[in-house]
Amino acid sequence: MLEKLTFSEHARTRMAQRKLSVTDVEYVVNHGIRYHNAGCLFRFLGKRNILDKGKERLEGSVVLLDSDTETVVITVYRNRSEAAKDIRCKTKYNS
Repeated sequence: MLEKLTFSEHARTRMAQRKLSVTDVEYVVNHGIRYHNAGCLFRFLGKRNILDKGKERLEGSVVLLDSDTETVVITVYRNRSEAAKDIRCKTKYNS
């Protein structure tokens, strides 16, 4: 289990728009595939990662986290068709 998540104002706005609760976001963070790209940590919940029947509606959800702490949620969105591919193809972050 990860530490308690904190949410940016932007993330809270997007959660409300996309009808995602805090527990939904925590589920995606705990069960989603981890991608580290473009200087951020992405958590993607694909069909194969869904363990609970009631969580099928979360398929395609992506949570973008701060890569330093991994506890600050920057934004959330859904992209069922191409999310994993889009995340992998993002420009690499050069430090």
